[in-house]
Amino acid sequence: MCRAPEDDAQGTAIHCRIERRPLVARKEEARAPGPVTALAARELIGTAMAERTVCARPDVPLAALRDILHEERAVAIPVVASNGTLLGLAWRRDVELPDGLRDVPARMAGEVTDSGAFRFSERARLSSVLSMVASARFVTVVDRRGAVVGSLSDLDLLRWFVRTRA
Repeated sequence: MCRAPEDDAQGTAIHCRIERRPLVARKEEARAPGPVTALAARELIGTAMAERTVCARPDVPLAALRDILHEERAVAIPVVASNGTLLGLAWRRDVELPDGLRDVPARMAGEVTDSGAFRFSERARLSSVLSMVASARFVTVVDRRGAVVGSLSDLDLLRWFVRTRA
């Protein structure tokens, strides 16, 4: 869970990193040939979740958020309250500035947060998020209290599929 963000040299909360929890054991079932959804029906979302999820607080400047998005090669970053609960997502497309607009007044992550972001329980079956991740490209995984425990992107799903089929 994302409890306390790391501080930069000035003591400003920038972001925190969430390490993936250990994989949940799969039910022992014979693998029947079939589509990806048949494989995903037996898996919990945690088996495909990103190795690490970076979160930001609403008071992070967009310039810092832009740097984090590039550094992490992420399409979105969960924006969380101080207790780790999900406020929404900051999407790369909402943070990027056209080349001619570099002198825009400083804005914060909270100003571009999409509060309608898709979130799923850490106990959800992977099959329940397949179509959502395919269209949205990124979903956040939360615990019962709404605190971020991880994320799942289209690339994470592809990695899971390759591992599963190998």
